[in-house]
Amino acid sequence: MIENTNRRDPYVHFLGGMSDGPERYITDIEAAGQRQLVHGSEIPKSGPWDQLEALGFVRGADVDDLFVTAELPAGWSKQAYHSMGSIIVDDRGIERVSIFYKAAFYDRKASFHIVAVGPKLAQNVTWGDDPVTLPSCWDQLTDSEKTDYAAAIENALAAELDRRGRVPDGEALRQSQKRIDRIATAQTLLAQAGMRPTGGIR
Repeated sequence: MIENTNRRDPYVHFLGGMSDGPERYITDIEAAGQRQLVHGSEIPKSGPWDQLEALGFVRGADVDDLFVTAELPAGWSKQAYHSMGSIIVDDRGIERVSIFYKAAFYDRKASFHIVAVGPKLAQNVTWGDDPVTLPSCWDQLTDSEKTDYAAAIENALAAELDRRGRVPDGEALRQSQKRIDRIATAQTLLAQAGMRPTGGIR
């Protein structure tokens, strides 16, 4: 169960700050909040619940001003990646929901958003450093997700070419060319996989 840190005795906060130092105390609170979120049944109230329910989530009872209980679709699970961030992956291991939760008692807040699978995977091409390949989950993607990925790659190329005209010489220009080269490699791989140009957007 997620602790509502607003309800802690102020004296406990005082002692924690004195013992661990204010920064360490707050960091520990936030890390504990993510562990509670991942291992509990709660999901933030703030977010597009209509889209979440369309994915198969079942909304339950209110927990406090930030959270409700929720039943995840079969095979889906939560994973923490930061003291203020968690994700929900589907039964394929693909990120579908991103959750923000700041457990600090003085500014406690939480929300979620739905992750667009194709564009999310395409970000790894544009901004990553690993060798460019088709996503490791490619064979598990739906046709729509594959098309969204291809469109996102095309959109990234168009955006980078537009940006390139405003990039100064030097390292910024080299990084821009690196992104263009990575995107071009991704397009070659898509063509080899039988994907046709989508015209971008989507």
